[in-house]
Amino acid sequence: MSKTSTIIKPYLRKFILQTHPDFFHNDTIKKQTNASSLQKLQNILQPQQRNAIKATTCQLEFFTKQIKPVKKQKPQAVIQFHGNDSEWSTAQSFFDLCKQVDIPILKSDLDIVNNMILQELNKNKPKSQHKSLTKEFAERLYKQYNELNTNKTVEWTPNQILQQKLVVFGPDVNKKMFVNQLSAWLPQLNPERWWGKVPCMIISPETEYPSKDLTRGILVIKSDMKLQDIKDYFDTHLDNVINENSK
Repeated sequence: MSKTSTIIKPYLRKFILQTHPDFFHNDTIKKQTNASSLQKLQNILQPQQRNAIKATTCQLEFFTKQIKPVKKQKPQAVIQFHGNDSEWSTAQSFFDLCKQVDIPILKSDLDIVNNMILQELNKNKPKSQHKSLTKEFAERLYKQYNELNTNKTVEWTPNQILQQKLVVFGPDVNKKMFVNQLSAWLPQLNPERWWGKVPCMIISPETEYPSKDLTRGILVIKSDMKLQDIKDYFDTHLDNVINENSK
């Protein structure tokens, strides 16, 4: 059994107790929704199954058992898993799902998952190398294009952000809200300098900043930052982070 499976196992049991299809024998739609989502979730959380899952986005929806029936009830828990996520990023998304149904996560387990994700980010840092003339020329063209064509800036989508392997989210972050904002802000954040080149971790406002040793060469952004806050953060930290990645 993998380490992620060991950490997830007790929470998965609790989650199944909250969402088991048999709780909804009088409601066909809820029963079918939970049965389908639960089967997909169990496949996603099994490392041996993940290799067979295509690199696509999979949205799961769950209803939870209620003391008083509610008509036209929406799913209490909704989460997206991405086929190209690592085991640890998948574990982090599962923890987010558990929190939506009020299953508390031990801080020690959260710390293990977050630290492993940081290690993966450090491992995935682009290798130090001098820019080729082609790459430097392409970046200059990109910059000139945006300067000369202010009405034709590159359009970024939330899905592009979610599928970027060098961007990870803390378990308490509202991914949907943040990526919708960031996709609108990216053109003003000089993405040609760092996007897809420098690891970036998004954490909630309540989360303490990880230690410098763990975040060396990584941008750490709080999800409640406004555009100007991120610009100010980049003005102070981006050059140092890029330099740390080139060492």
